[in-house]
Amino acid sequence: MSRKLAEITPPVADVAAVATELTRVVDLPKGARPFRTHIDPSQDGSAVVSAVADLLSPAAG
Repeated sequence: MSRKLAEITPPVADVAAVATELTRVVDLPKGARPFRTHIDPSQDGSAVVSAVADLLSPAAG
């Protein structure tokens, strides 16, 4: 599985984007932090799909 994930991750993926998003979420006030956040290093639209799935999830309720 790790090999397949490495194959679909673009070589120019910005790993710092994860740290930036983590810092953004931690800096939010308690109660304003999202349950989940999405990073899309391949810019293939998966973050949008995941966000919509979250909205439709019963857990989002």
